Amino acid sequence: MDPLDRLIEMTWHASPEDRLRLERTIRLVIRARETVLQAHWREQQAWERLTQAKAASKRRREDGAGHLVELCIMKQDVFR
Repeated sequence: MDPLDRLIEMTWHASPEDRLRLERTIRLVIRARETVLQAHWREQQAWERLTQAKAASKRRREDGAGHLVELCIMKQDVFR
C-alpha cells in the first residue's frame, strides 16, 4: 500500500485535530510528488535540447559553416 493511501485511511479514523494535521501532511506529500515529477520532466527536456544542440553543432562543423563563424570571431579579435 502506498504511504499516501495509508495517510488518507488514517484521516477517516482520526480525531478532528489529528485529521487537520494529516490533511496538511497529505497536501504537502502531493505537492512534493508533483514537484519531483516536474523536475524529472524538465531534466528530460534539458537532455533532449542538449542532444539536439550537440547534433546541430556537429552538422555545422561537418559542413564547414562552423569554421566560418570561428574565422569571423578570430578576425574581429585580431583587428581590435
